Amino acid sequence: MTWRRALVPLHVLVTLSAGAFACASGAPAPQPSGAPAPQPSGAPAPQASGAPVVSASAEERVRADTPVPVEKGCPAAAPTEKSACGSAGRLCTYASSLGCGTVYDCHLGKWRVALPVACTDAHRDGACAPEPERDRAPKTPLEKSPICLYSGATACSYHVDAPPQPCSGVPRQVPPPKFVWRCNELTSGGCGAGFAEGERCAPEGVSCGTTCCGTSAVCSGGKWHVTEHGCPPQAPGGR
Repeated sequence: MTWRRALVPLHVLVTLSAGAFACASGAPAPQPSGAPAPQPSGAPAPQASGAPVVSASAEERVRADTPVPVEKGCPAAAPTEKSACGSAGRLCTYASSLGCGTVYDCHLGKWRVALPVACTDAHRDGACAPEPERDRAPKTPLEKSPICLYSGATACSYHVDAPPQPCSGVPRQVPPPKFVWRCNELTSGGCGAGFAEGERCAPEGVSCGTTCCGTSAVCSGGKWHVTEHGCPPQAPGGR
């Protein structure tokens, strides 16, 4: 099983668990532009200075929305998709410290987008931790939790945690899906690039797909070899 197939896209999670943020009751009313923030009773008044007054939340947001360092050996700026590259198997992450951006993969001599993570309100509101937290999900509700992208082509998101099911063509009831927060490092090429019979592939020996009710492929001799797998009979004797 490869990274691309393990990752559950967040737009799928939205359809599974619809919802929206609720406004917290008792939140302070917005202040007019330029008005001083209300001070707690007995708190000292802010001292005047020649520097403009910026709220802490605004400062934190500006500080957070900065590029993360690009990995050694990667272009200084994000490459153009399908442009030539010479470092086969190299993954390069171009992201901000908000946890959104794009991972590029140098695959078969050309750059391709391996994982795009668009910035959302959840990213801008600080849903992603500064560093990958493999065992602690963000406080954002499941349906609003983004994919959090970090340097080193590391991404954290919710995954479906389900026990393996027997290969069968018989419809069966399965328990409701359980979502767990996981962080994974992407790998270059392989199944993440897709597969079709006879097309070039890398790395050698990688296998993709499923051996039950579907399609699988193996990279051999630098080319994909695809096999179709039918479903077992729905009843003994094929009836």
